[in-house]
Amino acid sequence: MKYLLLALAGVITFVVLTVWDVVMQSPEAKDQKVIAECWEESKGSNLTPAQRQVTIGACQALEKVYRLNYGTSPYPGAKDV
Repeated sequence: MKYLLLALAGVITFVVLTVWDVVMQSPEAKDQKVIAECWEESKGSNLTPAQRQVTIGACQALEKVYRLNYGTSPYPGAKDV
């Protein structure tokens, strides 16, 4: 019973910290995360060449919108061109 309560406390702590992280992120950080996940998805081995090209195009569009919205690169530390 004690171990079950400890496990439950651990799960609750994990969920609370995860939700807290998502809530406390700035809009820029959330958008950067979406762009990074998009590029990771484009590297998937389960994509056909056509699907990969469409995904890459979507990632590039996300980057363009980010630059328009925030006036900077979505990659911290990168030089803007």
